[in-house]
Amino acid sequence: MAAFPNPNSNAGLKKLDEHLLTRYYITGHKASKDDITVYAALSKHPPSQYVNVSRWYNHIETLLGISGISCQGSGVSIDGLVSTSEHAVAGSNDGVAVVDNDKDVDQDVDLIREDTQKEKKSAEERATSTKKKICWESVLIVIIPQDCQTNMKKLEERLRTIQMEGLIWGASKLVHVGYGVELLRIIATMPRNEKIDVFDVLVGDYISFLGRFNVATAGLHQSLVLINPNDEETDMKKLEETVRSIQVAGLFWGASKLVSIGYGIKLLGIECTAVGHLAHLGRRVGFNTIFKEKIMDHPYVQSCQTLSLNIICNGITEEESHSKVFSIVCYLSTKDNAADDDDLNLFGEESAAGKSGLVLRKLFGDNPDIKKTEETVRSGQMEGVVWGASKIYNVGYGFKYMRTIFTIVDDQLSLDTVTRNTGGIPLNRICKRQKPFLNSLKLLM
Repeated sequence: MAAFPNPNSNAGLKKLDEHLLTRYYITGHKASKDDITVYAALSKHPPSQYVNVSRWYNHIETLLGISGISCQGSGVSIDGLVSTSEHAVAGSNDGVAVVDNDKDVDQDVDLIREDTQKEKKSAEERATSTKKKICWESVLIVIIPQDCQTNMKKLEERLRTIQMEGLIWGASKLVHVGYGVELLRIIATMPRNEKIDVFDVLVGDYISFLGRFNVATAGLHQSLVLINPNDEETDMKKLEETVRSIQVAGLFWGASKLVSIGYGIKLLGIECTAVGHLAHLGRRVGFNTIFKEKIMDHPYVQSCQTLSLNIICNGITEEESHSKVFSIVCYLSTKDNAADDDDLNLFGEESAAGKSGLVLRKLFGDNPDIKKTEETVRSGQMEGVVWGASKIYNVGYGFKYMRTIFTIVDDQLSLDTVTRNTGGIPLNRICKRQKPFLNSLKLLM
């Protein structure tokens, strides 16, 4: 059972803020009656200096405005409101015990408990009365630092303190792309605004003020696909395997369920998430086009429909569980380069003003033209710059980046000039000098 001082005092707010630093809710992994108890105990919106409490308060207020909170929770105690005597705990309808250290106010315990219950009920009634349909929008955000010294973990902590109406942060992951450089991948959800693009505001008016970054975004659209088979003898397992075999860049399959509609006939329901623009065979395709071509025209299928899911996205399980390098392409012919693995072999002397850097380029589509992307990166080559190895990184959710290393061998050439011309990220070390770069096109053939 969680215990707090009176949340309307500075000490109570401070402890509550520390408690919520690593948690979304008071107890457990979803909103419960414990959250309502603390929410009702607060006499007003917490001061903005308590960023974690403010975030939590806004989130609970939003949830109450949508559908209420039904989970019971595991119990919470608040100092100074109700006695901890066994009689008081047993008499509590919600299993919440609240501590009072002043023996002189024992006679007022019942009145206080009654007032607290009224406040909680009033809070829920206010939320119900203002309940309205909220259409949620989710977006995937990838943040790329402009130097290798940016602490992306601290950046995420600052990111989660951003307060916008209805903003809910979801799953996140730091993706290491070598040489001390990390990308932050995180999901954000907000109520749709018909007048403005709320995510443009989030990036332009909030994230941009946290530092100098390159930010890429892609919308997350979640749907439920309902498939009606031709007859009751259709092999539903094989039908599901057929659906899941559809491979389109940006399309991810989720949970599925067979729903009986009588007479031995079952519908196959399967969730899916589309990230950004779908791409298939080198062309952009619409969501409905994919299902018409790949599902509705299938001989097993009699009919198919898709329903948009108006839910808060917290991530795709498979994509959150792993992200890794899926391909390695080396462009230098030296023997050492075959063993080039990030900073193990190429890091040389550390320097406050290193003369090496890396360039990241996003790859598009289900079959990206790696050769063309590599040519584009290296076309900016200038005298005094030696290009190193390249690797392709899967950041997840269909985001893939090609990373290419460069080292400046001309003392008269500045790192700022090269990074400005290439859009590269400066490193605080000087990579070991390699043999001159050979024609990469020959090595790729």
